[in-house]
Amino acid sequence: MHNVSLRLYFTTIIVNDEVNAYTIFETLNARGVQLSTPDLLKNYLLSLATKERGHKSVLDELDETWEKITEQIGENNFNDFIRHEWNSHNKSATKTELFKRIKSQIITPEDSFAYINRLYTQSFNYSALLDPNSEMWSGSEYSSDEQKKIKSTLDLLVKFKIVQPMPLLLAAKIEYNKQDFIKLLRYIEVISMRYNVICNLPPNDQETLYKNLANQVSRSKQKIYQIKPAFIQFYPNDEEFVHAFKYKDFKQNYRAKYLLLKLQNSLDHSLGALHESDLTVEHILPQSIDGTWGTLFNSPETKVYKLGNMVLVPKNNNKDLSQKLFAEKKEVILQTDLAINRTIKEFTVWNEDSLVKRQDELAKHIKTIWRIDFA
Repeated sequence: MHNVSLRLYFTTIIVNDEVNAYTIFETLNARGVQLSTPDLLKNYLLSLATKERGHKSVLDELDETWEKITEQIGENNFNDFIRHEWNSHNKSATKTELFKRIKSQIITPEDSFAYINRLYTQSFNYSALLDPNSEMWSGSEYSSDEQKKIKSTLDLLVKFKIVQPMPLLLAAKIEYNKQDFIKLLRYIEVISMRYNVICNLPPNDQETLYKNLANQVSRSKQKIYQIKPAFIQFYPNDEEFVHAFKYKDFKQNYRAKYLLLKLQNSLDHSLGALHESDLTVEHILPQSIDGTWGTLFNSPETKVYKLGNMVLVPKNNNKDLSQKLFAEKKEVILQTDLAINRTIKEFTVWNEDSLVKRQDELAKHIKTIWRIDFA
């Protein structure tokens, strides 16, 4: 460590004021000292804002606002926030061209002040859109039913890491009233489930659509009914959706649990004495296959992660069920009295035919949960 410190060189640059400091800061970056986009952006916006009002109080106020923005974004990617926010009301910019695009459009002190204030407002919206349990959604502004609808969509986007709709959501959070905002969330949830989650279709074109719609909302002030028809191009029909669902694997339990709870809610709106946090996913055909189970399926490893092979049980039951045979598992599963679990009641044996039949039944329900009427 001592040898390393002997080889370090430090350069001190003394400037007359903050504006000159910003100029030197950006010059160093242009000459090879690579700085992050947030650093460059802060440097540019603050230097621009202080050109006409360069006194320290203005600088301190803006610097404090910037710190509040970064605190609000927290552990979320600041670069992503800046890009999604910019694309929510401007011509789409990629990561590499974003800073150049901002510099070309934010050119006066007034522009800088307005943009920093917009970032401040949107930092709260952005962090809330990434957090289904945010206080923004649990306040008195939203009814209990509205809160459930918002949480439903945001849960899906977070669990399945779907970020393409973010520019549109940021635009709508500012421009739409809460009723239209919740309608938009519903459309995005359906599209995300059909197109992204189940059919696993490429998202590139979809990302372009969301950016274009964001601009239509923020710049052209288009209403929810005006942008709704655009979603149909990324809406797999029932036949495509059901076919893809039958072959879909869910290897992450938290994602499977999300879908099973959705199906449970569509069949019976109550969990009885149970709570979501009490439940975990049980695979009827076990994840670790041996003994009798191995004789009931061809290529059992390809069947384990089908949703038709899964049920919901209390956590304290899950560890006891693992390798038990179907008759024993069935008795415990049915004791939960959950509608999603009662769909195994008719089966006396759990084999490939049983699993396929239940998968088909779940497919019939799932297409009704996530549907948009474009008529």
